[in-house]
Amino acid sequence: MLEKKRFISLSCLALLTACGSDSDSFSGIVEADNGNWFYQEDFESEPSGWYERIYTGGEVEYGYNDTTRGLDSTLRLLFPGDPLLEPADKTSPTYATEAVRIEYSHYGRYEFSVNFAECTSGEEVVNGVFVYNRTGDDDNQNGIGDSSEIDIEVLCGEPQVLWLSVWTDYEYDSNTQTESFRKKTRAINMLTGSYIQTPEGGEGSYNNEQAGQLDFQVLDFPNSNVYYHLGFEWHEDSVRWFMIHDGQERTLWHMTDVDMVPQDPAQIMFNVWHTATHWYSGGEADYPASDAEMKVDFVRYQPVE
Repeated sequence: MLEKKRFISLSCLALLTACGSDSDSFSGIVEADNGNWFYQEDFESEPSGWYERIYTGGEVEYGYNDTTRGLDSTLRLLFPGDPLLEPADKTSPTYATEAVRIEYSHYGRYEFSVNFAECTSGEEVVNGVFVYNRTGDDDNQNGIGDSSEIDIEVLCGEPQVLWLSVWTDYEYDSNTQTESFRKKTRAINMLTGSYIQTPEGGEGSYNNEQAGQLDFQVLDFPNSNVYYHLGFEWHEDSVRWFMIHDGQERTLWHMTDVDMVPQDPAQIMFNVWHTATHWYSGGEADYPASDAEMKVDFVRYQPVE
């Protein structure tokens, strides 16, 4: 039990139009209680085994006292705002504020508690919660360097959309300035439950199409006063993303395309960075005029038995 903190959440009635557990929860996972995770970091102080990547003006702070939301120790990542910069300035994770766990982890259950960075609707900053390892090898022999990545992302200019992605391959040719990759994405409008998704055969593009409807909605997502409890279960043949509120676990996506499941161990990472495009609507996005801060209450990991 995380006794040192008060975890802020809204009731099931306030947030979800439907509540209850999903039948495929915890499949193949050693279900730990709150005090017995294989790995757990609460960011009370600067942890051993982590490093930071900070571009000019960015900040990473461990043990941050979030008095506004009643948490006495969190990880704070600040992406610096600048009203003089244009949409195309300092784009991509190259300029991110980032915290990375040094040790690699693999199949298992990952949980995160995150308060997302905010900006105006005309601006854009990516909140990234993910595992990542770009080896550059080609073990799957598809002609593209391997890149294992599982993402949970929220863009502050269109914050109602929760982005879930898996990547198995990625290469960038600096001479031609072109990308080659294989990925699969689901983008969920949490206010309505409607989602778009990578179409069959579209894994080498950023194209998405209307694909379905969840059986629940999060009516005020994201609430600036809430740390959202999100995570995924990573298996050799599937990835299942979920959200938890007041002990109720809801599946966001159970991705069972075996060829699109990352296979290499990866590092746990958090970052915030500017993109020049609103991913959902496709419009141009301004660089943020003010600082944008993402905060993390905890990260937990339990390997497959």
